[in-house]
Amino acid sequence: MSEQLNQTESPTAVRRRSNQRGFTLIEMMVSILLFLIVTGAVYGLLVVARKSRTTTSQRAELMKSIRVALNSVQRDALNVGYSYPTTNPTMLPDNRLFTLLGIPNDINTTRDLVPPVMAGDRVNTNSL
Repeated sequence: MSEQLNQTESPTAVRRRSNQRGFTLIEMMVSILLFLIVTGAVYGLLVVARKSRTTTSQRAELMKSIRVALNSVQRDALNVGYSYPTTNPTMLPDNRLFTLLGIPNDINTTRDLVPPVMAGDRVNTNSL
C-alpha cells in the first residue's frame, strides 16, 4: 500500500519530504542565542548573590567587632571606678562629662545622661 502512495506522489513531494532532516543554520543560531541570553542572566544573578553574601558577612563581622569594643569600654569604665551604669541611665551635673573627658562644654543647660553600654545580640534597653 505504501508503494501505491509513493507512486501517486510527485517526485518533488518525495524529495521535499526526504530533505527535511535536522535543524537549519538559522534555527541553530537562534537556539544558541537564546542559550547565551539565559546563561548570561543566570550568571548575573549569581554575581549579585555573591556580592550580597560578601556584604552581609562583612557587616556581621563589623557588628561583632563593635560589640567587643563596647564591652571593653564598659569594662574599662567600671574598672576605673566611675560606676558606669549597667541598667539605667545615670544623671550627672551639666557639663560633668565634658570636664572629665577634657572636651569643650555643650551649649545646653540640661543635665547630662550617661546611658548604659550593653553589648550583645538583640539587646534592647529602651524602656519607653
